[in-house]
Amino acid sequence: MKKIYRSNLEIVYDLVKAARGSKRKTHLMYDSALSFVQLHKYLNILIEQGLINERFEKFENSQVYCVTPKGLEYLDLVDRLLSLIDLKSIHEGPAIVSATPLIESARPITQ
Repeated sequence: MKKIYRSNLEIVYDLVKAARGSKRKTHLMYDSALSFVQLHKYLNILIEQGLINERFEKFENSQVYCVTPKGLEYLDLVDRLLSLIDLKSIHEGPAIVSATPLIESARPITQ
């Protein structure tokens, strides 16, 4: 099975989507399929950009993260853009086209 890597935009989308409701870092990490290092990198960026808020919740006795109105707007815009195009068809085709036949046909014929 071929591993498909996510772009930065896909990771941001997954993380903001995972932050709906109040969630701790561990839940965000699992829900967005990120490592702990990746989570910190993207979480700091999203907090700075105002897509996610960080707050202390006494009931949980820990930091929790939730999506902001700007983050919800981001999710809505991405969903609307994705509805305009079909990305599944892009991933179904061959990812890399072999250049071997082109190279072989370009070789000079030796006698």
